[in-house]
Amino acid sequence: MTLCLLFFSQIRDVLGREEERLDLPSGSRVKDLERLLSTHAPQIAGLLGSVTFAVNNAYVDRDSELHDGDVVALISPISGG
Repeated sequence: MTLCLLFFSQIRDVLGREEERLDLPSGSRVKDLERLLSTHAPQIAGLLGSVTFAVNNAYVDRDSELHDGDVVALISPISGG
């Protein structure tokens, strides 16, 4: 299955891009995507533990199943004052 990944905030800044397409096996879950990203993009591996995932504009937990064509947003915490 093919996913569209959207990167925001710190993740976007580190990767230098706003989106990417990525293939995963059918039946994969968000936690599988997180594991793949930590090896596919090791420069963000340390940030993934604090990322919130949203699939098709809805926040999800890491046990949520992914489907072909899903749009997955990786949202880093934002700090400010």
